[in-house]
Amino acid sequence: MKTRLLLLFFCLSAVNILAADYVYCDFETKDLNFATNNSITYEVVANPVSGGINTSAHCGKVISAGGKWELIYSASMEEFIDFNESKIFKMKVYSPRSGVPVYFKVEGGAPAKEVTTVTTTKVNEWEELIFDFTSLDPQSMVYNKFVLLFDAGNEGSGETFYFDDIIGPDAATVTIPETNFITYSDFEDITLNFTQQNTENDMQYEVVANPDKSGINTSDYCGKLVTTSDNYELLASDVMDTPFDFAQYGFKFKMKVYAPTVGNVYFKVQNTEGSSNKEAQLYCPVANQWYEMEFDFADLLPASGVMTKIILLFDANSPVEGDTWYFDDIQGPGEDATAIQHIEVNQALTYPNPVDNRINFYETQENALVSITSLNGKVVFKERFTGNSLSVSELNLDNGIYFIRINEQTASFIKK
Repeated sequence: MKTRLLLLFFCLSAVNILAADYVYCDFETKDLNFATNNSITYEVVANPVSGGINTSAHCGKVISAGGKWELIYSASMEEFIDFNESKIFKMKVYSPRSGVPVYFKVEGGAPAKEVTTVTTTKVNEWEELIFDFTSLDPQSMVYNKFVLLFDAGNEGSGETFYFDDIIGPDAATVTIPETNFITYSDFEDITLNFTQQNTENDMQYEVVANPDKSGINTSDYCGKLVTTSDNYELLASDVMDTPFDFAQYGFKFKMKVYAPTVGNVYFKVQNTEGSSNKEAQLYCPVANQWYEMEFDFADLLPASGVMTKIILLFDANSPVEGDTWYFDDIQGPGEDATAIQHIEVNQALTYPNPVDNRINFYETQENALVSITSLNGKVVFKERFTGNSLSVSELNLDNGIYFIRINEQTASFIKK
């Protein structure tokens, strides 16, 4: 059995459980590396007033630069927050005035969760603020980063804030499982339907014959994309019936690419609503031959049971108008491909192929049930039929690949 992520819930020996009221940062025995946006300054300094509830020697110091949303954010931690037993965080704050809103957010492999309504009540004195995530219902073992804002939403005026002792729910290290690859699309008998996500550009996508059946890819068909000059020419798959289960089956994807030039390829997983996504970028180092790219999301840790779509971007950020990219054999984590359309194909059932105006049948039983299905699973024709041919032009089929089933026999054909 593959090693599984998040075995915390099934086998305590698989993770390293840390103490309750876990100290994430105290600037003494444990520190977090924080960075900033805009022009605010952050540093670790001596505690300006060591006494009362905070007698530690060091703390964090933030000086406002005048912006409304001046963030400081931690580096990603090796431990992940376990919200099963507690959803409460505490942080000590030393503020120059009362009524200051302090924004506390957790980020990681799932949509960010934030608390924005906790305000300071003391002036030039340490106090402990409580951040309660209970109503936000955060997922366990997917968050490993903090984002903080002092005087959130207000224009700063050079004020100085201190903070210390970030304490919260238990944390645990996790085991990254080896990926169990299944095929999500090979453009033969297992396929995903892709559509252009940005409808404002004129890029062209279609399923075509493999332009180079050699080397690592001898399949008959693949995806083809002709670029425009748009920087963000996204191809989005249809929503899958079953979300990716990264926790059990791993975090890697593979895809074969035939590039017109060396360049960057983005591979993104996204939830149905588009509100959560994780993307990995790889550089394709060869052109005019098939090359298999492996996208590893282990460092990004997208949440299991959330992501349901694949988004692709070729020659990311530097497209050349008219370049043609081919891609094939998209594989990723999973148990089996039962949720993906799978049809055993009998190529000798029909002719000619490709089809122009009429598809002919070698053998047709009387009163046979004939159906034609597009690559995305849409049934475009289905009826009882007696005869040896069908007029494709009367069916108003778009160009592309279709599956035709006559009783229990199935074949594929291309409408050109």
